Amino acid sequence: MSRCTSDAELRALLDGADDAAAEAHLGECEVCRAQLEALAGAGERFVAPPERERTDSEALERVIAGLKEAPLGEAVPTPRRRWIWVLAVLALLLAGFGLSRLLPPAAPRPGPPAETPVPAFTNPRTGAHYDDLAAAIASARDGDTIEVCRAWVELAGGLDLNRTLTLRAGDGHRPVLKLGAPLTHRAALTLEGLTLQGDTAVRSHARLAACHCFFQRPDGSTADTPLVVAGAGARLSLLNSALLAKRGAGIAFAAPPDAEIVNTLLATEIGIALAPSGQSEAAGLRLDRVSFHGTLLFAGGRPTAPYPIEVTRTAIDADTPSRTTWQGRDNLYPLGDPIPPGEPGAASCPMDFRKRIRRHVRGGGDPAGQDLRPSAAAARTYPNRGFDPDRAGLGESYQAFRQSEAYREWRASH
Repeated sequence: MSRCTSDAELRALLDGADDAAAEAHLGECEVCRAQLEALAGAGERFVAPPERERTDSEALERVIAGLKEAPLGEAVPTPRRRWIWVLAVLALLLAGFGLSRLLPPAAPRPGPPAETPVPAFTNPRTGAHYDDLAAAIASARDGDTIEVCRAWVELAGGLDLNRTLTLRAGDGHRPVLKLGAPLTHRAALTLEGLTLQGDTAVRSHARLAACHCFFQRPDGSTADTPLVVAGAGARLSLLNSALLAKRGAGIAFAAPPDAEIVNTLLATEIGIALAPSGQSEAAGLRLDRVSFHGTLLFAGGRPTAPYPIEVTRTAIDADTPSRTTWQGRDNLYPLGDPIPPGEPGAASCPMDFRKRIRRHVRGGGDPAGQDLRPSAAAARTYPNRGFDPDRAGLGESYQAFRQSEAYREWRASH
């Protein structure tokens, strides 16, 4: 028998080699045939992996490997590198252009939200809004409130009110009602935070309560009519307000008065024109913490009125002493002027607020925040006498007052 075949020769036979001697030996040797079969079975278990596709990353790896094999200091030729960069940038631009055409157009950037127009007039009870004050009043019931949110309201024909109403400034507003004719009311009326301009602003024939309100002449007016006329049946209450006129009276009573005026500035030629005494009884007139600047605080009536007049903590800067008598207490008079005999707490002090009133108030300004006390000396020595401008005024001053307990008490009493 010939020698046995080696593993290498057997593998060669499996790979297709032509070896006649090895094949002849396999025909004689059972051991070599078994070995050949074992090698053939092992080959079936190990299948060569399929050839991988070439990818761009592999190409890149080959380029990098080539660069690493290049000698140090050897650079790629400059023109070729420049063209590579140019082509790369162009490819990016073209790709971006094509992508932008495929993508939907970008949504426009949202702008600021549109402002919701503020209604000119509102009825808080119903929530209804109006563009016209007359329409708002016509739709109101007895006891309703109309909020005014317009800066300037022209009322050439005035207003004629026959139901109980409140007209007040809306939050953040300082409305001016320019009246070509008076606002006349024959039912209870409350005014809050408003400026009323007119030769005669109001004719009252019922209860009139006003807080943080200004009554003044229109610009250029030479009228000498009263700013407020209180007729028969009128009951007047003014708080934290001002009446401003170069000529005429601030308030004129056509009947014996029933009025209370508190922390109010009277910058008028005549403060109050009183009605002649009559047979009917009247509650009288009370002034507290008022500052008057003008010619005469009281005019008309009789030297001695049959109804009571009480004046307390009031600064009286009058050119002419009043012939009307009143019950007074803790009032201030200009230095050098006579003090009414027997008035408890009366005092005299310098008063120099005339120019400041003309400059800050007569032109329609807001007295809030202005130095409108009778004088610096009076403010130091008598801090609780005369008009306090910090408690009056429109806008924020009025809105702050509306949040106070004093406002709720004032509303309850009127």
